[in-house]
Parts: sequence; structure tokens; C-alpha cells
Amino acid sequence: MNQPKTDLPQLAKEMRVGLFATAADFPQALSYAYGVIATLPKKDHVAAFTALHVVLNTIANEIDPK
Repeated sequence: MNQPKTDLPQLAKEMRVGLFATAADFPQALSYAYGVIATLPKKDHVAAFTALHVVLNTIANEIDPK
């Protein structure tokens, strides 16, 4: 298992993808992601929400391990 990141600027550098824009803040970014998921066929919502929240949980654990 990977050790949690303690260098937050390095974590941000690893996560950043220049091809995409950014939102003003985390709540707005999450709202945007939810809105995009809402445009998908209903049958795909569970998979999309699962993928999104696996990423969010992983980031949270990198920032503040349990």
C-alpha cells in the first residue's frame, strides 16, 4: 500500500491535467461533475458516481490518512 503524501504541492502537481479547466472552488467543481453525470444515461450514473467518489476518497486519504 502506498504511503500517504505529505507534500501537498507535489500531490497537486501529480494530479493537475493542463488539458482541462478548473472551477472556482471544490463545491463548484463537484457540482460541475454531478451535472455532467446527470447528462449520462441513467444506467451509467452508478458507475460514474462510483468512479468520481473513489477518486475523491483517494485524494482525501492522501491529504489526511485515516
